[in-house]
Amino acid sequence: MEITLKDMVIKLSDEQEDRKKFQELTRVIFRYLTTKKIKDFPLFKKRTGIEYQTFYESLDFPKEMKDDLLDNDEYLELVISEAKKFRR
Repeated sequence: MEITLKDMVIKLSDEQEDRKKFQELTRVIFRYLTTKKIKDFPLFKKRTGIEYQTFYESLDFPKEMKDDLLDNDEYLELVISEAKKFRR
């Protein structure tokens, strides 16, 4: 059975001190990925390039929290995949 984005967010947030802030971070990431035009997704997925840097810096959350979430390959793949379904 494949894990859904919702299930993954719940699982990951259970490991956090500030669950609400962490879940807010996941919502902000999803909103960003559905509303911003990302020209080079392969580079973005590798967490490099100007587009990823701009995205990372736009997240007004503690560095440790951002790194913990965005360093999770499974999460990043899943959120990008889900966001593509909702792109405008």
